[in-house]
Amino acid sequence: MVLTSQVSLSTPERSKFALDAQPDHITMHVREGNILALQGDALTTEAARKTAFELLVVVSSSEQSTGQVFLDDGEEAEMGGDGGNWTSVGFSSTTQNGSVHLSSKVENQGFALNQKLIIDNVTFIGLQNAGGVEGYTFNITRGANSTGDIKASLDSSQRFVTVQISGVAIPIGTEFELELKHGNALNSSGNKAFIGL
Repeated sequence: MVLTSQVSLSTPERSKFALDAQPDHITMHVREGNILALQGDALTTEAARKTAFELLVVVSSSEQSTGQVFLDDGEEAEMGGDGGNWTSVGFSSTTQNGSVHLSSKVENQGFALNQKLIIDNVTFIGLQNAGGVEGYTFNITRGANSTGDIKASLDSSQRFVTVQISGVAIPIGTEFELELKHGNALNSSGNKAFIGL
């Protein structure tokens, strides 16, 4: 499955297909199973390095979603040396009992914490429509004591839901766990039901 903000495609393996791209826009196509750490726009690289992060979690129907970001000061020649000016953050997302679980693993957290870099938004795309856009909730179970706003929308095919959680302010140098649930996660008998992730 390939998802964009406007198009989703499910194709057999090794299929070829063409996607329209506007000549005056930079397009990005993401395969399911990936997590991207994105930062905001700025006039200089130095200023862009100080903007908040957004995690784009492309939920997979058949595997764990993963991603990684390596942060450094842009100055040191040696990357990843002991105690250097760098932080490596790995992200993983799985589905269990009708919920999506997102977590991070941080190596050499001091650099990111000193830079006061945060994850401000988390967006999940590729959730199968399990009864509309109402009823999504989230809980940060480790790493931050923050709340945020949640908004869900359907793609143009009405098959997939995008859920955006904004204002979470999770320090990127802190390991965290976040759980996303849909109100339909319980069936009528009170048992956990698969919500189409």
